[in-house]
Amino acid sequence: MARRTLIDFFADVFAGSREFVIYDDGYRAWTQRYAGVADASRRVADRLRETGLQPGDKVVIWSENRPDWIIALWGCLLEQVVVVPIDYRASADFMLRVADIVDARLIAVGETVPAFETTRPVWYLDAIDQRPAFSDPRPTTHDPRTTNDEPR
Repeated sequence: MARRTLIDFFADVFAGSREFVIYDDGYRAWTQRYAGVADASRRVADRLRETGLQPGDKVVIWSENRPDWIIALWGCLLEQVVVVPIDYRASADFMLRVADIVDARLIAVGETVPAFETTRPVWYLDAIDQRPAFSDPRPTTHDPRTTNDEPR
């Protein structure tokens, strides 16, 4: 099949069970396979749709490099949601200004970004393909020193 779009690429390449990425979190190496990344990306796409995001809506991803970043990206692409990536070394103030400018519907964050407050929903990349891994009611305080098991 000719690959004309990224979605064509996704359907073609991510059907296999080969190793996609090996991620070392400092404690152990984790292997992600193409099929597993595809399944997780589809779950993210489902969550985006269930949350009410529409094609053309924007999601800010502010995170260090990690496999969950890729899963969030593909989930957004599957739902035609625009990804607005922010370098994890950027300040919280910068990220929030960008989120305001693009009118982001939500912010997805990694583990190493600094704390911030926002009225936008925040999804945590380490649990992005699970329900419910996002915080809302508003306002949201993101504090990387808490875990996903603690109230935000």
